[in-house]
Amino acid sequence: MSSRQTVELACPDCSHPAEFALWTGVNVTLEPELKHEVLRHELNRVQCPECDAEFAVITTVVYHDMEAGLMVELRPEGADMGEEREWSSDAL
Repeated sequence: MSSRQTVELACPDCSHPAEFALWTGVNVTLEPELKHEVLRHELNRVQCPECDAEFAVITTVVYHDMEAGLMVELRPEGADMGEEREWSSDAL
């Protein structure tokens, strides 16, 4: 199952605050269109309701491909690793 979280962010162009629904987890087996968004760097691209500027929100996303037996956590460069998690293939 894929999941989203609503966050308030300021537009980098006009500084207008707005709420955006961002993907925090994507299951590309259940929602294959999300795989294409990830590969085209379009996941979590948003548009400011005030000035219409488009921008990418870089955040941590869990990527799950059940058919490939793959689950990875995509993190922005320099993100705090926090507590490391260990995943086994049994959890998939």
